[in-house]
Amino acid sequence: MVDFWTGSALAWSGRDLEARPKLTAIWDNADDRQMRFDAALELAQSYARRNETVEASAWLDKAAELTFVDPVKKGTIDVLRAALASETDELEPARDTCARIRDEARARGHLSLAGLAASRAAWCDLQLRYFATAREGFEAARLLSRSLGSWEKYARETTRIGETLLWQGRAEAAVPILEEALRLARDADDPIAVAEAMVHLGAGIALSRDPAEGVSLCERGVALAREVAICEAIAASTLHLLRIALVRDDLARAKVLAERCRAEASAHRTPLYRFEAKALLSLATDRLSS
Repeated sequence: MVDFWTGSALAWSGRDLEARPKLTAIWDNADDRQMRFDAALELAQSYARRNETVEASAWLDKAAELTFVDPVKKGTIDVLRAALASETDELEPARDTCARIRDEARARGHLSLAGLAASRAAWCDLQLRYFATAREGFEAARLLSRSLGSWEKYARETTRIGETLLWQGRAEAAVPILEEALRLARDADDPIAVAEAMVHLGAGIALSRDPAEGVSLCERGVALAREVAICEAIAASTLHLLRIALVRDDLARAKVLAERCRAEASAHRTPLYRFEAKALLSLATDRLSS
């Protein structure tokens, strides 16, 4: 029991390499089927955060061995499988799966599963650049998190709402939401949520009111993101910083960031980031050659 809660807490805080041995020991040795199932899910998400999708899928397969006819367990695995599929450009099917599970879970009163599915469906919408729909989905997931008293998830969904506005080009509108997200993340003592909020809030501030302050915050955020290995936030920071450099006409910095962006582009697992990288690199090439 202690190993599970310790491993779960370590994973939630981004310390995946420390969490994995404890969670694997639970899977190998525990008699409690629910605890083994929960450990397998934590391990799957730990690997997914680091883009290790083969290992993530293998742990979902192991978790599936324990679901039997439990609709919540089966639905959770199906949502997480869809999330992995969405990172290989199978966005529409993944979105449809998550939306179906969201609606079924709501109808049955399974609110935790409904929140997870709503968030994953919204993430697919964001990748498809359906910004208004994505924001509605994250709002729904945030409300469900609040109703369940899950303040860590509430903070992360708040960040997603602000991030959606930022990718939509609405930096000024994103800033107050991301400021709230950062406050909530700090209150929840959640380093992953803090890092994500700092990266996006920094970009929002830089693009709307104070470039120096915003860049400093974004860079502090990405330093924390590297500590807890949040691949998405690290990738987003390069795109944000390149955009800021181009807006500021800082061509020397833009050249450095364009090279970094080009090196990272092939590893982007999120379609939205690939789209943004292509557009920014095209703009950077034009600006740097003129």
